[in-house]
Amino acid sequence: MLRFAYHLNGKGLSHAALRRWCRGVVDAGLAGVVAPGDVVELTTPSLPWAFEQSVVADDRVSEGGKSFSRIKYTGREGVWTFANVQEAEVPAWRSWYLATAGGRLPFVLEFRDVLHVVVAPGPFPLVMQRAEIWAGQLTVREAL
Repeated sequence: MLRFAYHLNGKGLSHAALRRWCRGVVDAGLAGVVAPGDVVELTTPSLPWAFEQSVVADDRVSEGGKSFSRIKYTGREGVWTFANVQEAEVPAWRSWYLATAGGRLPFVLEFRDVLHVVVAPGPFPLVMQRAEIWAGQLTVREAL
C-alpha cells in the first residue's frame, strides 16, 4: 500500500503553516496525524515506478547559437502508473485531490517506510477503464 497524509483545510492555511503541518507529520509519523488531517491508503502503483533524483532545467539556445541553462528544480520526482484501482478507492482519491488543490498544496507521502513532503500538480489522475475499474498516472515531485 501507498499512503498519503493531507490537511483537510490546507487551502485555508498560509504556505508556511501548511509546511509546518507537513513537517510535524513527518516528525510524528502517519500514526500521529489527527484532525484536520487525513491518511489515505491507495493501491500501490504498477511497475515500473520510481521516486528518484531529478533535475528540471530551462535549456535554451540563443539566435546566435549560444547555449544556456537555468536549473529550476532539483529533488526527487517520479511518474507513477495506477492500474486496476477499485471504484471504492476513488472517493478517497477525490477527497485528496480537492483538499490539495489538485495536488498543488504539499502533502506527506509514505514511500518505502520514509515520509516525504511532496506535491503532485495536474489533472485528476484516474479515469474509468471499465465498470468499477479505474487507472491513470500521477507525477509526484518532492516539495523542497
